[in-house]
Amino acid sequence: MEPLAIFITFTNFFVSFFKSYFKPLIPFFMEYFNINEPKIFVMMASILTLSSSFSQIFFGYISDKSERKLILLYISVIVTMTPIFFLGYVKSIWLLFLIFFLGYMGSAAQEPLGAGISGTIGKGKSTTLAIFMVGGTFGYALGPVFITYFVTHYNLKNLLYIGLIGIILYTILFYFAYNYFKSHHHLKPKNKKTRFFESFKGFKYIYPIWLLTVHRAFISIMFRSYVPIKSRMLGYDLTVGGLLVTLGFLAGTFSNLLGAKLEEKTNVRFVNLLYFSAFSILVFLFSTSTNIWVLSISYILADAFMFLTMSVNVHYAQQLLPENKSFASGALMGFTRAVGNVLITVYTFFFGNNVPFVLNSLWIFGILGILITIILIRPQPDSK
Repeated sequence: MEPLAIFITFTNFFVSFFKSYFKPLIPFFMEYFNINEPKIFVMMASILTLSSSFSQIFFGYISDKSERKLILLYISVIVTMTPIFFLGYVKSIWLLFLIFFLGYMGSAAQEPLGAGISGTIGKGKSTTLAIFMVGGTFGYALGPVFITYFVTHYNLKNLLYIGLIGIILYTILFYFAYNYFKSHHHLKPKNKKTRFFESFKGFKYIYPIWLLTVHRAFISIMFRSYVPIKSRMLGYDLTVGGLLVTLGFLAGTFSNLLGAKLEEKTNVRFVNLLYFSAFSILVFLFSTSTNIWVLSISYILADAFMFLTMSVNVHYAQQLLPENKSFASGALMGFTRAVGNVLITVYTFFFGNNVPFVLNSLWIFGILGILITIILIRPQPDSK
C-alpha cells in the first residue's frame, strides 16, 4: 500500500473522529438544554448533514481542479475540529448548531478529496478506496464512545485541551507528509478546464447508482439517529447508545472491506441486493425487541451490512467518471446524504416523535430498496 494512501486514510480517520460527536450526544443535548422533543435534534442533525453533504459535490469539483490538494486537506482538518474547542462554552442550541455546521463543512471538503485520491491510487480496484473509508469508519466508531464517556465523567470545557493536542499532532504529521508528497503525480489535476456546471453533464452516467445510494442514505442515517434514542427510552445509560454506535461502526470496518472484495468477485448489483435483504430482517428484529442482547446484535449486524455497499457504490461511480473521481465521490458520498437528509427532515417532521413507528417503517423501506436495486441496476457479468 502506497505511503500516500496511508496518510490519506489516517486523515479520514482523524476527521471522522472529530465529526462524529453530534448524534450520540442527542440524548445529552436534550437533557442539557431541557428539551424533551427528540425530533428537534434529529432534524438539526439532518440539516447539518444536509448542508455538508450537499456541498461535497462542489468540494469534489474544487478538488479535481486543485493543484494544492494537501493544503486543502490540512485546512479541512482544522475546520472540522471547530466544535471541540467551543462545545464546553455553548449556552444555546443555535450556537451549538453554528459550531457543528463549521465542523461538518470541514469534513465535507476532506471526504471527496481523499476518496478521489484513493480511487486514483487504487488502479481500478475498490480495495484502496475501501481502506480509505475504513479509516473514516474507525474514526466514527471511536468518536461516539469517547465523547459519551467524556461528557459523563469530565467537565465539557476540558475538550479544548483535547482539540489542542489533536491539532499539534496532526500539524507535525502534515509537515512531514507535505514535504514528502507535494510533488506526487496522483495529486496533479486531470481536468483543470472543466467548469462547475459542465461537470454535471457526467451525472447522467451515474444517476441510477446515485438514486439507489440516496435510498440507502435515507434509511441508514435515520436508523443510526434513533438507536441511541431507543436505548435511552428503555432506561439504559447514555453510554450504551454511544457504545452501540461504536460497535456498529467497528463491524462496518470489516464489512466495508468485504463489500469491496465481493464486488471484485461478483458485481455492484449483487452487493446491494445482499445489503437491503439483510438490513430489512435485522431492523425488523431491532424494532420489535426490548431485550438488550437482541437490540445489540441486530443493530451491530444491520450496521455491518449498511457498510457493505459504502465503498462499492462510490467505486462504481468513479469508474463511470474516471476523469472526475472527486466529483463522482462527492456525488455518491455527500450529495446522496444531502438528498437523504431532506427526506429524513420531512419524514421526522411528521413522524419524528413516534419512535416505534419510525423504526418499524425502516425495515419496510429496506424491502423497497430490493425492488429499487432490481429496477435501476442492470445485471452485470461477474468480475471474475
